[in-house]
Amino acid sequence: MSLKKFYFLLILFPGLIFSENRPDIGPDDINLFGDMCPKKEALKGKSGKFGHTVVLDDTTTSLSKAQSALLERIVFDDSSLNKIPPYDRLSILNLTGNDIQASETRFIFSMCRPRNGDVQSGYDLDKPTFWVPERKLKKNWNLFKDDLEKAKDSLFSQKTGSFTQLMEMLKELSRLPDLQFDDSYETRKLIIVSDLLQYSDNVNFISSCVRRNKCVTWERLKEKKSLKNWLDTSSPDFGSYKPEVEIIYLNSNNDPKLNIGLLELWDGFFEDIGISSIKKEAETSTNF
Repeated sequence: MSLKKFYFLLILFPGLIFSENRPDIGPDDINLFGDMCPKKEALKGKSGKFGHTVVLDDTTTSLSKAQSALLERIVFDDSSLNKIPPYDRLSILNLTGNDIQASETRFIFSMCRPRNGDVQSGYDLDKPTFWVPERKLKKNWNLFKDDLEKAKDSLFSQKTGSFTQLMEMLKELSRLPDLQFDDSYETRKLIIVSDLLQYSDNVNFISSCVRRNKCVTWERLKEKKSLKNWLDTSSPDFGSYKPEVEIIYLNSNNDPKLNIGLLELWDGFFEDIGISSIKKEAETSTNF
């Protein structure tokens, strides 16, 4: 093919230009009835481990109507989903505290974000072309959204549990192979939606943060001889590079003024595992 003809094709079909890291994979070349990730033979030598976003949702205290709305609009709104690059995996962990240990917890949703057929998308792969029509891309997008809706329904209807193994869940997320949050992915993001009140037989924040209205500091917690070995062995190790972390703090029940020291306690925890830059959001709703 001559260079002139090649440029002519690019003008007619701009979708022929693809990111070096994201191969063009047709809407029929993904696992439609599985995780919607690209089939191995369609990856053109790539690993398929482009990016992984995990939403760790703490429903050990049932979500209020306002909290459900916040989660829906900040995390699961179409505008947020559209920011996830095509083929990146999106997963949801539901930490219930209902007779399920952290080591037993599995994803209630884990799929690769398909191309969505949106002509306004910031990703060229999303945009339909003559060869890849909008209707096929939209069909896959709607399948993805349908499964996500089912997962959200289970989150928003969850009953209050009896314990909160938040630290334990972070440890398991960092080491369990089937959760696929290892550093073989090009990028990783962890979104924690929680009131941050760790409450387990191992570590309990309720006594200081709620009953005394002043949380113990992370430094004081680490000094306790009874906790040293457990904290050392249960510290998450996220590998050769650290994931991006965002916390959506469900503070309205126990920390409406953000002044009991719970955020600072978790700052110390994350700093110790090598994560010092965390994006934080808090509720503006109040309990009357």
